[in-house]
Amino acid sequence: MIPSASEWLLFLPGFLLGLLVAPALASAGISMRIGGDTLAALSYAQVATAGAMLGTLLGWAPGLGAWALALSAGLLMMPWRTNAARTRGGTTHALLLLLLAWACALLLADNHPDARLLGTASIEGQLLLIRLPDVVSVGALCILGLLITIATHRAWTREQLLTWQRPGRQSRQKIIALGRETGLITLIAAGTLSVGVFATLALTLIPAYLVWSRCHGLRSALHWCALLGVVAHVLAFVLSLLLDQVYAAVVVVVLGFLLAGVQGVRFRT
Repeated sequence: MIPSASEWLLFLPGFLLGLLVAPALASAGISMRIGGDTLAALSYAQVATAGAMLGTLLGWAPGLGAWALALSAGLLMMPWRTNAARTRGGTTHALLLLLLAWACALLLADNHPDARLLGTASIEGQLLLIRLPDVVSVGALCILGLLITIATHRAWTREQLLTWQRPGRQSRQKIIALGRETGLITLIAAGTLSVGVFATLALTLIPAYLVWSRCHGLRSALHWCALLGVVAHVLAFVLSLLLDQVYAAVVVVVLGFLLAGVQGVRFRT
């Protein structure tokens, strides 16, 4: 059944929010790919879900609870975020964080109806039915994360890829890494609260994988990732409404078709 014009307007806030969140997550995927942070992103998304549940039970806004708990987990994980530390068990710590966050979210959902609703929304996403106040709060969270990520991206990338140019200066490197981690966690929290955990993972993983070896430079890769995020969101949003399907599942399927369709294609600026 094709939605009427008034029904399309009802879903407009979610559509506009997705136009902000999807390209932001897709672009952030390049930084996560450079840092090898895909598993950590999934862990933080699950922590954000538990934080939203806990925040609701405490009377906070879900966005505040999700951001606060995910950021706290990210700060605790910082000692295992370097490449050298990963080889000594950083991946194991990310898996443990994921399991603990999942267990906490499941226990909260099993003991409180509001937490159960948030748990379902974190899997299915709530972009189609998101309320206007939530659009404002999640949108502000996404913009904050995007600004922090943009401010730290160039310096952090230089530190990662051109390590021989800046020996020493450990304090500066830690500040840059902290800023970059804060920006990415904020974006992940915004994605979890809008498109859901697994759609957030797909948007950070698949576009970056698609463009990684097909672009001529980092700036081109960022632009193409943002464009693929917008295309995937628009297609998924329209299809989910026309077919009456879950947005999060549809956007993953759309990204999968994009992945299959661009094999052998090189992206140009």
